[in-house]
Amino acid sequence: VEYLLSEASNRGHGGTIIILPEHAEKKCSERYIYKYPFNQDLEVEKIILKFLNLPKHYDLSLNVLLNRLLAERLSFLAQLSCIDGALILNSRLNPISFGATLNSKRWNKKVIIGPDGFNSGGAEFDLSNLVTRHVSAVNFIGAFDSIIGFVISQDGPIRGFVKKDDNTILCWPDCRVSM
Repeated sequence: VEYLLSEASNRGHGGTIIILPEHAEKKCSERYIYKYPFNQDLEVEKIILKFLNLPKHYDLSLNVLLNRLLAERLSFLAQLSCIDGALILNSRLNPISFGATLNSKRWNKKVIIGPDGFNSGGAEFDLSNLVTRHVSAVNFIGAFDSIIGFVISQDGPIRGFVKKDDNTILCWPDCRVSM
């Protein structure tokens, strides 16, 4: 995910990336409009698992091959995130749709800064000065549990969002700091 976010940010366009847990894919599909559905398995999870399960003594060329394949797939996803609308991924990092329009009721509850390795968080996060991309992501994440969202600003930070409970969304104002 870190590589994907970094690649998306490096493109300088901005974007929204939403990661849905498998159990919520169907339910969540009622709250976004597919612009470009995507039905191909990019096998990102499979490549990552091969990396993790390499034997102690393995052929270095296999490592290079897996690294290249993973970088190509994640770079492809980063490019899809630049298309206006959201890139919707499942938990295996396979695209469900790109260019999607998020369509959820307005989140009128708390958005607070989440804890990180530097502080415990808890301060209110002000969405009022941010553009539609941020607001639509927060609204979508607020409508469901277990969704992770990232908003890549064209000129700055990568913000992460996750719903803590029915009244609170946690925000990490710039994930690049912890990356």
